[in-house]
Order: sequence, then structure tokens, then C-alpha cells
Amino acid sequence: MSSTSCNKSFCSHYMLLNPNVAELCDVVKILFSSDIGKRKFIDYFGNGVEHWLNLLSRDGGFLGLINNTFKGKVVQPDKTSESFTSFIGNLDKRFELDPVIGFEDKRYYAALSVMASKASYENNNFIQALVDDCWNMNLVNSYDFWNDYQEKATTQAFIMDDKRETIVVAFKGTGPFNADAWSSDIDLSWYEIPGIGKMHGGFMKALGLLKTKAGRTNKTPNSLKPTAYYAIRKHLKKLMQQNEKAKFIGVLEDEMITFNQ
Repeated sequence: MSSTSCNKSFCSHYMLLNPNVAELCDVVKILFSSDIGKRKFIDYFGNGVEHWLNLLSRDGGFLGLINNTFKGKVVQPDKTSESFTSFIGNLDKRFELDPVIGFEDKRYYAALSVMASKASYENNNFIQALVDDCWNMNLVNSYDFWNDYQEKATTQAFIMDDKRETIVVAFKGTGPFNADAWSSDIDLSWYEIPGIGKMHGGFMKALGLLKTKAGRTNKTPNSLKPTAYYAIRKHLKKLMQQNEKAKFIGVLEDEMITFNQ
């Protein structure tokens, strides 16, 4: 247990793991360590893999890369460009919506949720081009939200609407080479909310749980560092007021939606 963490008045029971007093082996302790900087090799390796995959894609495969190398015309990928795809995106390059599944199809919401979840792994420019140009929908915004426990913006999400009556909020899941995301997953702490049950501590921290008592107020302590739950709730209220008939789909944030209700 730790006495310096957040105000826990919102829950009836909780379990918080403190890596400083854990008695397991050093390897397990490292997994729970808050010092992500010591594990940057994971991110560096992942960046190298993604760069290589995009390099091959931009230069026409391995033979094309060799040919361009001799000609001095190698096309270097830009990680922030709309053509750069993540490791997840390279595993399955299908990003188009199924034209057979229309708005009236009962599979529409599930199909849209799956594609939005997949798109969440990509960079902001890629998402913008995909939603606006390829899907012919409207990207409201994409975000990098603050995680108060990791003390950095490690929660990515975007909001879009399909220009009908559906608003989608999609959170980026755990990338295979993202040490910050794995740290949240491996955090086995939990909070028990009356009437709801036990909620995973790592996800609550990623979605906006704060260390201070301000964690259950309508505003974050530092407006320059918005957290996911509060910022998205604000945007959704505004969007729902503009269209009272709109339906809302949340990907990876069901716990926080239920908590708010």
C-alpha cells in the first residue's frame, strides 16, 4: 500500500502494488517499476522495426530498396506522415470499411468499432486522412492525454462521427513495443467501486485517475495537461448537445463510462 497515491474516497476497497517493497525477484520488480526510462530499449527496438517495415513499403520491397540504394533514391519514411503505418498496421493493411456493411446493417456498429480501434494505433496525420478522406467521416480530434502516475502523455485516443448519428471514441491499445502501455497492463492494482465491482488500476490511471483529491472534481489540477476521462467527457457533452439523437460508441473505456453514469 502507498499513502502518497490518489484520494481513494470513490472506492470501498483497493489493492495497490508498491514495487519498492515487493519481495519477488528483480525481474518481476522491473516489470512494475515506474522508471520507464530504464526500459527505452523496448521503444528503440520497436521504432527500428517500424522504420524498416515502412522503408520496405515505400521503396517497393527488398529488391526495390536495393535498387534505390544503388541509384541514391531511397525514400526514407516519415513517422508523422499519413502514409506511415505502425507495426499493427503492417500486420494487416486493410483500413477500408466494408462497403457491404451499410449504416442500416446490424453489423455496422461492430465493424466501425473494430476499424476505429485498429486506426487508433496510427499517428495523427494517418488517422486524419483515413477518417476524413477514406471513410468520408469527420475526425473531431485526436489526443495525447496525460497519465498522472507515469508523469507523461501516454494515453492516445481520438473522437470521430460518421456524419449520421454515431460518435465514436477509440483509445489506442497496447502496442507490442510500447513500454508505457505494458506498464499499465502489468499494474495489477485494483479499486472496488460500490455497485460496479473491481476496476483495473492501470487502466484507471491511464484514463485519468489523479494522485490528488482533485481526481474526482470536474477539472484537472493543470489545464495544460488534460487527462482522458475529463477531456473526452467534456467533448462528448458538447457533441451530444448538438445532436440529441446521436449514439455513442466507446472503445476500451467501458469502465469509466459506467462509473460516470
